[in-house]
Amino acid sequence: MTQPGAVGEWSVKDVLSHVASWEELVLPDLARLARGDAAVLASVDLYATNYDPFNAMIMSLRRNLGPGQVLRELDIVRADFMAAIARLPDSVLAEGQFGRLLLKITAEHDEEHAQHILEWRNRAGS
Repeated sequence: MTQPGAVGEWSVKDVLSHVASWEELVLPDLARLARGDAAVLASVDLYATNYDPFNAMIMSLRRNLGPGQVLRELDIVRADFMAAIARLPDSVLAEGQFGRLLLKITAEHDEEHAQHILEWRNRAGS
């Protein structure tokens, strides 16, 4: 979990911490959408944004968390994320709506990093 190289210099623990941090970032917008309010992330092109500075800042804060804490936090934030999705009205998830885009990007993010971890494990012979 702590060996560097799963994604660039990041360990698997770092990747999981990164995934949790994205979901933490998205949670307030899911609450806004559930209330019928505008999502603040809707003002940004989420596909074109350079996340490197944000990721570097978040990882500088989270790098010293132990694997157990990272796994607990991922479990907690994932449960909160799923509960927030359950509170969304269907209209927010309709084609062309920001809520749908936000969930699509989050799913793609998970898939991308899961693939990175699998490829790293295959290279490492795990």
